[in-house]
Amino acid sequence: MDVVSTFFNGSIDMLVFLMQSEGFDLGGDICCLLKGIYGMCQVAKAWYEVLNGIFEAIGFMRLIADQAVWIRWTRDKLQVVMAHVDDLLIGGIRSMVDDTKA
Repeated sequence: MDVVSTFFNGSIDMLVFLMQSEGFDLGGDICCLLKGIYGMCQVAKAWYEVLNGIFEAIGFMRLIADQAVWIRWTRDKLQVVMAHVDDLLIGGIRSMVDDTKA
């Protein structure tokens, strides 16, 4: 599964200012970012924190050995989610996969 606009989903926890682009005028010379933009070092960490929070909220546990892998047991069924940048590999029974994607 490819997550669309991944790096725009995480909030940054510091003040970041940038000059406005030529032809873009909001009434000043600089802007303060509320969300990350592509190319910032901080946005990958912010995205990871969003992703981890979502998975923990729906009952997944993160592996200690690999921080980009989450697992969830439901009765006798196992589901595994692996993340790499903006791609997710979701394994398990089809109905569980569909629920996780939703």
